Amino acid sequence: MASRYNVTDPGTAADMAKLAKERGAGLIDITDGNQPNPYNTIPAENFMQSLIGAISGGKPNVADPSPWPEAEPRSTQPSGLTVTASDYSSISLKWDAAGRNPVAYKVYLPGVVFPADGEVARLPGYMVCVTIGNLASGDNGIPFQIVAIGRDGKDSSRTPTVNG
Repeated sequence: MASRYNVTDPGTAADMAKLAKERGAGLIDITDGNQPNPYNTIPAENFMQSLIGAISGGKPNVADPSPWPEAEPRSTQPSGLTVTASDYSSISLKWDAAGRNPVAYKVYLPGVVFPADGEVARLPGYMVCVTIGNLASGDNGIPFQIVAIGRDGKDSSRTPTVNG
């Protein structure tokens, strides 16, 4: 990242933007503001136009997000959900990875009012264990379920409930 403040000449700002691009800066921040906080005001219009003009195409190069691949099938349901440990206010869960490379897992407490759908945690697809804390002390038989999120963005079916 290249950052520079107190640049009052629009031509200098444009030259700095071109130089940053030539040097491979991924992000530039050039402002005509001054200390103690050079970023607390909106830059002058001629200043902004000179920066925009220095960028190839006259606008930032922001790509559209990639769509979910249609051909990738939904992840399969995780299996083998078990409680591996518990204490007075937490429970540890473990499960076998879902097939078809899930991007994430959701942990549910069925019947919970808040959050509305009962999702209490979301984990990256390479994690197959979690400890859920801040549970009411002395609660026994708390139900949990796991769902895999596939590369198509769709949920698998929920695992059978396991009580902690």
